[in-house]
Amino acid sequence: NRAYAMKLFGAQAVESGVQSVVQELQAGMIDGVIVMNGIPDLTLPADLVDAAKKTQFLAVSDILQSPLAEAAHVLLPGTAWAEKDGTFMNVDGRVQRLRKAVEPPVTARPEAQWLQEVLVALGARPAVTSIETVFREAMPGYDYGKIGNQGVKTNGTA
Repeated sequence: NRAYAMKLFGAQAVESGVQSVVQELQAGMIDGVIVMNGIPDLTLPADLVDAAKKTQFLAVSDILQSPLAEAAHVLLPGTAWAEKDGTFMNVDGRVQRLRKAVEPPVTARPEAQWLQEVLVALGARPAVTSIETVFREAMPGYDYGKIGNQGVKTNGTA
């Protein structure tokens, strides 16, 4: 959600949007990119794809092949919404649960697990991070266990 992204990256980075990322990639200010996608028909802006291809390191976690995935130095097989537990916030600010309904392909992992493995590979200490722990950090004041089948309306937007 936007509030958590602002907490992680700063308001200016979030408000300036994709175009500022494209400009920084084109200017060579960003050496590496990790792209996490699990939306089947998402088409990323062509200028973003072209700029990301020029980085020194491009890792992509996705569920389908795409121009960006084809250009990746490292391809991390991702999981679709029905293959993982977690939450998402819709465009109206309602947080809803994802409950794993089917097993993913054997090499696929949820985004949070891939990020944890990348951090460890880069020298970070391994940490046991559950989806509930990530939720508590991203959504302080909300109870993961009380989301229920209808979700919870928040004060924010995605």
